[in-house]
Amino acid sequence: MRKKLSVLINKLKNTTLRKTLVFISRLIVGLLCLIPGYESIVDPVGSNILCDRYLHCLGLDVLLPLSYIISVIISSLQFVIGVCMTLGARIKWTSIIATIFLLAQIVTAATTLHQCPDIYDGIKRTISAHTFGGSIAHNIILLALASLVFHWRNYNIGFY
Repeated sequence: MRKKLSVLINKLKNTTLRKTLVFISRLIVGLLCLIPGYESIVDPVGSNILCDRYLHCLGLDVLLPLSYIISVIISSLQFVIGVCMTLGARIKWTSIIATIFLLAQIVTAATTLHQCPDIYDGIKRTISAHTFGGSIAHNIILLALASLVFHWRNYNIGFY
């Protein structure tokens, strides 16, 4: 077992493998931030409704008048993170912002899962605690990939 682990560690020291892992991780995180960001930009009213529900659930009713602006900022940030990660632009700052953004999504999703399990009523009837927990797991995987991109940012291959 110890020998297999040392072989795996030696393979990860290979720069070609690191470049490939960073490239694939960057594309996965980039595309999975780009697509929902685009959908949120196209439908700002739906994002506003969801932002209203999150703010109400988290007890931040003071920010309800600003929910439209907050939802536009969040969707724009998500879209820009997706574009920059996909193209490999400013990878150090993009991966830091993506890590913070995904961490905030995980904390918000976990908090609302316990406080308001019916936050999606009226938007999607098929959502349940199981699929919402799957969303948290999905964000944790993306967080790990964004952290990998930040950690091995010197092995980045950009499109530009």
